[in-house]
Parts: sequence; structure tokens; C-alpha cells
Amino acid sequence: MLPYKPVIGDKVTVDSAESVWTVLSVSNTEKTVGLHVPGTNLERFRVQVRNLTPVGLAPRGKDAPTPSVPSVDVEAISEALMVAQHESVQHLSAIIRDLKERVLEEGAPPKAAARLDKLCAIVDDNWDSVVGDIMKMVESQ
Repeated sequence: MLPYKPVIGDKVTVDSAESVWTVLSVSNTEKTVGLHVPGTNLERFRVQVRNLTPVGLAPRGKDAPTPSVPSVDVEAISEALMVAQHESVQHLSAIIRDLKERVLEEGAPPKAAARLDKLCAIVDDNWDSVVGDIMKMVESQ
């Protein structure tokens, strides 16, 4: 008899227990699996395949369903990037504002404050560029 090779969706028992688990994931080495009891929050991770007894096998070969490609939520990614950009620029602006005051109070020339303003502008421009690049990548999938 060939050794058992688990496939996602297989129904199995562990050791001599009677509970039936469903295979959720299979490691690259096919030596461990992740298990779940349907209808519950019970999960087990890194269970050794040698401890499993198959009780219901998922379709294999040409009968197996092809895994769907996960859809990309472009709006969620765009929103997350925009929030991160806004918050980081706001935070940096507040820090730079305080730093400019301190630098000027300590006697630095006004050009030093101007350089700090330029730093804020550079960071903001770079954020715009990075967000644009990431959105192009996401939208081209």
C-alpha cells in the first residue's frame, strides 16, 4: 500500500481519536498538515501525516477543482496606502515643525529650516511615486 499523501479537503482522524478533521493546509514537504473541525473554531497545526488516518478523500488528479486565484481588492489596497501616506506625512510634518523651531532657537541659519521644509516635500513626493507604482502593480494583476 502506498503511503498516504494528504490533499486539502481530505477528511482524517488523528491517532486513535474518533473526531473527523478536514485538511486545511499541507506543508511543502508533505510531512505535516493543518487541520480544522468544520463548523467549529478548532484547528490544529503541524500535525504529522504519519499520525493521520484518511476517512474521506478529496478529489484528486483531473477531478480536483482548480484553486481559484485570490482576487485583489484594489480599493482596499489603495485606501490603506492613502491612509498610511497621509498619517506618515502628517506625523513627519509635525516633527519637522518642532525641529525647525528648535534649530532656529539654537541659532541655526534660516536656510536650515528651509532644508527641513524641503525634506517634507521630498518625502511627500516619494510617497506619491511609491503609491503610484504599487497601484500600477496591483491593477495589472
